[in-house]
Amino acid sequence: MSKQYHTHTGERIQLGPMLGVGGEGKVYDIDHHPDFVVKMYHSQLVNTQLTEKLTYMLQNPPEDPTIQTLKHVSITWPTDLIYEQSQVIGYVMPKLGRSDELYRLIQPQQRKKYHPAMNHQYIYRAASNLARAVDALHAKGYVVGDMNERNVLFTNQALVSLIDCDSMQVTDTRQRLYTCKVGVPELLAPELHGCDLSLTQRTVNHDNFTLALLLFKMLMQGFHPFQGRPTQGQVSGEQSHLTCMQQGIFPYIVGQSFAAPPVAPPLSVLPGVMQQQFMRAFTTTNRPAAREWVRVLSMVEQRLVVCANDVSHRHPSDGRCVICEAAQNVRTHGVVQTQVALPPPRPAKKARPKPSPQQVPQPTLKSYITATTPQPLPSNTLAPTLNQHAAVTIPPSPRSASGAVAIPVVVSVAAAALYSVAVRQDGSVSVWGDAAFQRMPTILGPVHDIYASQQCIAAVCRDGSVVSWGPQPISIPTNLPEVSQLAIGRQGCVAVTRQQQLIMWDQSLKWREITIPHVVAVAMGSNHTVVLDRDGNARAWGDNSAGQTDVPMDTPVYRAVFAGHNCTMAIRKNKSLQVIGGSVELQRYPVQARQSQIIVIGTNQALATTTQGELVTWGDMRHPASRIPNVGSSRFDAVAMGDAHMLALRRDGKILAWGKNDAGQCDVPKEFCV
Repeated sequence: MSKQYHTHTGERIQLGPMLGVGGEGKVYDIDHHPDFVVKMYHSQLVNTQLTEKLTYMLQNPPEDPTIQTLKHVSITWPTDLIYEQSQVIGYVMPKLGRSDELYRLIQPQQRKKYHPAMNHQYIYRAASNLARAVDALHAKGYVVGDMNERNVLFTNQALVSLIDCDSMQVTDTRQRLYTCKVGVPELLAPELHGCDLSLTQRTVNHDNFTLALLLFKMLMQGFHPFQGRPTQGQVSGEQSHLTCMQQGIFPYIVGQSFAAPPVAPPLSVLPGVMQQQFMRAFTTTNRPAAREWVRVLSMVEQRLVVCANDVSHRHPSDGRCVICEAAQNVRTHGVVQTQVALPPPRPAKKARPKPSPQQVPQPTLKSYITATTPQPLPSNTLAPTLNQHAAVTIPPSPRSASGAVAIPVVVSVAAAALYSVAVRQDGSVSVWGDAAFQRMPTILGPVHDIYASQQCIAAVCRDGSVVSWGPQPISIPTNLPEVSQLAIGRQGCVAVTRQQQLIMWDQSLKWREITIPHVVAVAMGSNHTVVLDRDGNARAWGDNSAGQTDVPMDTPVYRAVFAGHNCTMAIRKNKSLQVIGGSVELQRYPVQARQSQIIVIGTNQALATTTQGELVTWGDMRHPASRIPNVGSSRFDAVAMGDAHMLALRRDGKILAWGKNDAGQCDVPKEFCV
């Protein structure tokens, strides 16, 4: 008599043909359910802990970014549990369509052989779609853990899928931890090297490192970012990447004991914003989050142009062609192997013949997933602007030569008094509203971020310098170190340097260091300052008339801090919101604000974006901008607030403005107006 299986609702399940076998179990088709498959665990792996983990996952799924809009599964999450009598022995998950393992997109030789039509427009789109899927998991509190080139799949439309979700790290509502027990050393964050992964709690920041590493390999012709050659002495070339990772050496920085391989494309082929992202990811612990990568990659993709040397190549308009650069280096220095290591293929049911370019096999990792066949791109349609709040199918790529650059997209906004200001992706600045703030200095270089106050605007430029203008601009010390963040208050300025030092200065033009190590964020209210270090400790000082500096000391529980007039707000690592000081109206925040991501605080009003990209405001509801316009399904990544108006930066780089407009502060320029 055959075994009887059923779901948690009692529905009988009849297994179809076995599709594959691996170290944890077997995968089967399901009769009469062609869109799903079953993973049945080997009996020795079935236990109470596995049941608890799968049950929690089933009850708390992440929001798949493509399932509703594109009918594509980006996250192969459990959709039901499979029981034999009363014991959980497996789970149901979506069955994927035609797709291939990521390493065949990363490695130039594999891409040329199996997917010759996929140029860098496909790669940028697949990269941003990968970041979207990871962001969806992080938003729900999951950690991927073992993310590698074999458990990330892609389609011929640049859509991606994360598989092996049952191996991800899960922390349930009772704070029970189910660790991710596996990982590839070449892809793990350096601080995890040497750890027993089965006993180690991983963090989103560990995922951020692995994500950045995979993105680097995708965009840089398969080169590992820590693969290098010693500038002195001898180290095994096969292990150089591990040596560099463990010693914190990013070989693409000149003047170190290891240099990038001579045939590798230099980091300078990428746009400045991409270089900064990778520098943060590989030289600091303040690594870019998945959501940051979504925005940056999507913006850069919009500015891809046709290579002058080869019309099949694409590169950013403010970068160079990575394929041509690598080819030139090979001609100059010779050929080296770019592949460092791949995770071993999963055990297949039986050996398969060696594939030819004309016949693509099923991937060995998940044999029930069919590989994609190379398809030539249409050549008669221009690519539309991306909708950044959902992953998108790649559009046909233009074959005709075109030097046109897409309209610059806004990456940062600020507001104060009766004016608004925005920074475009290329580092240029636009100001509207009060004319006194529109007279920008001619020495202003490409801007990294912008800050607004009642008296002036201050910009941190990409070279680390600070520039200010307006009716009463701040004074800048001549010997100021390179700055990454800035905050402006009535008593002076506080800044974070690129070395994570905290410095401050006033009109005396003498800056001094404040002995708080490894600062990653700073904010100022009217007369108080709050900072956050890399461990999650927050410190505050200054005016405490409303209790705004009563921040718990030596309690590393925070991930972000914000300051307003007489109020401090902090987001804990568990993503909950804490309001410190301020008015009663500010302390009574709505339920939606509990998931705040970015917050701006006025005199008695707050505006925030949530982890889902929604807008929420609270405080004095008599504020002229307290009523948020109807935004439909739009999602937002940043907000700003003036005296009587508010701004919100939509994920496609467009700006929504509302409130009083007596000085034109809501007259957003047409090029980036919602």
